[in-house]
Amino acid sequence: MIHLVSYSYPPDNVPSAQRPSQVAASLELLNTDFRVYSRHGILKNTTSAAVNIRTAAASRKQRALLRFAKLNNPLKKIIDLDKAILWAIRIFLPAVFLIFRDRLVSKRKQTIWATGPSISNIYLGAVLAWLTRSDLHLDIRDVLSGMDSPRLPLLSKYALNKAKSITAVSWPIIDLLQRHLNGTIPILIYNGISPEVFAYAQGIERPQSEWLSICYTGALYDDERPCLPLLRLLSRAVTPSLEDTVGIKLNLITRETPNEKIKEFQTAHFIIDLASNVSRREAVQVAAFATANVVLVGNSSVHTSSIPLKCFDLLAAGRPILIISPKHAAALEFLRVHSPFNIFHIEAKFVDEVNINHFQKWLTEAHRASSHSLSTPSSRDSADAITNLLTADCKGPRPK
Repeated sequence: MIHLVSYSYPPDNVPSAQRPSQVAASLELLNTDFRVYSRHGILKNTTSAAVNIRTAAASRKQRALLRFAKLNNPLKKIIDLDKAILWAIRIFLPAVFLIFRDRLVSKRKQTIWATGPSISNIYLGAVLAWLTRSDLHLDIRDVLSGMDSPRLPLLSKYALNKAKSITAVSWPIIDLLQRHLNGTIPILIYNGISPEVFAYAQGIERPQSEWLSICYTGALYDDERPCLPLLRLLSRAVTPSLEDTVGIKLNLITRETPNEKIKEFQTAHFIIDLASNVSRREAVQVAAFATANVVLVGNSSVHTSSIPLKCFDLLAAGRPILIISPKHAAALEFLRVHSPFNIFHIEAKFVDEVNINHFQKWLTEAHRASSHSLSTPSSRDSADAITNLLTADCKGPRPK
């Protein structure tokens, strides 16, 4: 039996639910038993919960706990806290009972897989593995608090060194992990391009337009990602020398409320179209229609070490990419290797110094370029690679 620990799980429409769903689908194809411990409860051999539990406003206890976690308190040396910690506490005892029962019934050591980005997933998986004497496998998809310094919380360090295998989604995360590991060698496994997204994007025919359409889809993190530098760059590009176009239209798709300053950039020839309640399929369609798509990366190690999931959807959409990021960002290196187009990169601090004629030329060439949709690196291959790690010691089909 494989035990998957992930707070988020379908039908949750969030990036953190994609990896566990893909691993569950891979296990299902192998006819291998698995349980999922998620915010929807405990599920067996299913790739989606029947009913989506709506995320209610944070409870009084949860808000108090998170306020305490943000304080500079001594507990930070031992444990990190996030919004899923109360869920982990609630599901702990039922999980212990089921894992012990599965071990008695199967007479086999159990396997536990915990995936980020929630640190509560990692802690729950580690404590369950220790208590039930199970094998622990970790999937690190974001920089853990303190991982970029010597001050990694003790429970985080214990979890990392308890793991039989560790997978990570980028080389910078692997480099940070190795500072805290005593012997385990992390394995690089990208999030990957969804075969379903690739198949859908391939069937999209891009319409002709007199507008240069630029698309950004994703979080802004209260301007931690350089949205305002993007607006300054695009507004500078709207000049009479921009060939054969009416102007620039920016499709900004985000669930956050953008900075009020964006209104100051709008003109008759630079339109900003805001959208929030957009499905993944609709976002891919907008990206496939675009002249170019945008990737924004902030300056902190959390941002520079990770490859946003949207990068993979953008490769499937098959359009040129403009990226504003630090020069050492993992997303930049990844896109330089995998994008079939000549990407345009600029650091946020140098946006006002960009040669605007050079940028306009790139935009014009991007507008005329044919789409080139990619299917690799594939998320299905990534899920299969993780599944191979999990099933190495528990071969054999589930009983009929």
